[in-house]
Amino acid sequence: MPFYYPNWINDFWRIMGLIHFGDKDHFTIPGEKRFNEADIRAFCKEHRLAFYDTATEVRRLKDNASDAFLDVVTPTDIPALLRQIPHCRTLVTTGQKATEVVAQAFGCPIPPVGEWVLLRLETPDQVGGDGGAAGGDGGAAGGDGNVMPGPDRSSAGPAGEGNYFSGRYPKNQFPSPPSSPSHADAVEVKFWRMPSTSRAYPMPLEKKAEAYRKLFPPHKKLILWDLDGTLIDTLEDLSAAVNHALELRGLPLHSVAEYRKMVGHGVRNLVKQALEASLAKDASAGQAAEGNYFSGRCPKNQFPSAITSPTLADADIDAALADFKEYYSAHIDVHTRPYKGMQELLTELQARGVKMAVASNKFQEGTEHLIREFFPDIQFVAILGNRPGYPLKPDPEIVREVLAQAAGTGTEGQGHKAAGTGTEGRDEGCNSAGTRAEDQGHKDAGAADIGPEDAIMVGDSPTDMRTAANGGIDAVAVSWGYRTEEELSGHQIAHSIEELRRLLCFT
Repeated sequence: MPFYYPNWINDFWRIMGLIHFGDKDHFTIPGEKRFNEADIRAFCKEHRLAFYDTATEVRRLKDNASDAFLDVVTPTDIPALLRQIPHCRTLVTTGQKATEVVAQAFGCPIPPVGEWVLLRLETPDQVGGDGGAAGGDGGAAGGDGNVMPGPDRSSAGPAGEGNYFSGRYPKNQFPSPPSSPSHADAVEVKFWRMPSTSRAYPMPLEKKAEAYRKLFPPHKKLILWDLDGTLIDTLEDLSAAVNHALELRGLPLHSVAEYRKMVGHGVRNLVKQALEASLAKDASAGQAAEGNYFSGRCPKNQFPSAITSPTLADADIDAALADFKEYYSAHIDVHTRPYKGMQELLTELQARGVKMAVASNKFQEGTEHLIREFFPDIQFVAILGNRPGYPLKPDPEIVREVLAQAAGTGTEGQGHKAAGTGTEGRDEGCNSAGTRAEDQGHKDAGAADIGPEDAIMVGDSPTDMRTAANGGIDAVAVSWGYRTEEELSGHQIAHSIEELRRLLCFT
């Protein structure tokens, strides 16, 4: 049977029509007793749906369609199949027999109808371990204890027309994985058990649609964007500015690769880490630069004792920070650019009516400057950076601020909006042009109902992921920023702008 399951007496596509279009006949061809394959293929592509049988050989014990008389001779190797789609996060079965096959393969409990259990699946680069399904004691059917055993690349067959599920490969043989990154840690997959879509299943069509609707949560209404390493690549300009401050003090400089590990916690922490790393380099080399490290506090060539473990005074950090900001403000966009495709993505999201905000640990003035320069046509509901009196991420205060501004104000006619007025909006001398949400006059119809469940954070670091968790919102990490995939393991990761677009537009 073709992949789209054109069984006229099965209600799956009628259920999809009710959920997504309010019309159970949306996928039917008028006047004919069959479904429209072209519409179904387009729908599956948009919503990223794939289909396959849970068994490759079955035997009917009696001449009827009841699962009670269906004997599974050869179950499909579901773990091997999932290995081919490493970004899959939802596994769904319809009906009792299919659910039993999957539960046996993973050694997990059978979910109640309309509910799910969590599977923790090992990734292909962890072959040989002893991990199992949820609970740790289950393995793949006939396997070696790995829920997701490593791929046998020598025996894997060729990919068929780009669709793993329509070519009906020989039993238990699947094509080589596509060019997708593997994840260092276990991947979490929700295993849902849905009611059977057969008309013989004793449940009204509308009730079945209610159950299946859980698989398609509403689109997010609000996206909180991290700035550095997510929207734009600022690393080279940040590195040059900090090195300028170090050079003024006769301290060793650092490479861009070294700075990659330091960024993400605010510029004061960045400067502090760079000073400490430079002092450690000097101490390790046994060298003393001419003059004092910290603006002439000691006579030339006389340095504090215990130089291998120097203590930085706040005044020393502040002085270096001032030098950094002076240089950075004048060279903020020499190398800095948006990531390719980001402008187009933001424009599409805005056209879809999605509200967006910036939530960064960068100092406020620098955050506003870069957003206005590179995204002048995007109407952010808030542009929030590091400001005096406000905690840095991963504190959830910035999430609460964005939610309040998104719910309390509209974007029409406001342009870019920052947080704070007067001294509240200053970051060590940097002015904020924005106003508080409660001071705004415009309100969006329906904006007040935006809550944590409607928001998602996009960032490149564990700090962003913790911020989202602390604020009670969803999150997705991007792999092109300043942190490694190992550091982001356990989180949903987008590896390209296109993948991020699918996640944000169709989840």
